[in-house]
Amino acid sequence: MDKFNVEDWLGDRGLLDDNFYKDSAMSKIRRHKVRGDWLFIQSDSGWGDVEVEAYYLNTIHGECYDAWPSKGFSWSAANLAKKVERLER
Repeated sequence: MDKFNVEDWLGDRGLLDDNFYKDSAMSKIRRHKVRGDWLFIQSDSGWGDVEVEAYYLNTIHGECYDAWPSKGFSWSAANLAKKVERLER
């Protein structure tokens, strides 16, 4: 999934609405990865907070299921697999 697909997915769920987008955590997507049915996005809220958020892809709803500070976050396949395992419990 490239950045344009990520933006389309979020936009289709109302997370990139012009008014919402300005104040949302999606205001600047820095990095993203898909692991299984989960989308991990590193974003900058514009308030100085940079986090990694997890979204479940197989739904019509755009809901952040969990978030972690981006500082020190490992994007390794093993770490993302552990995150997915915890999310799916």
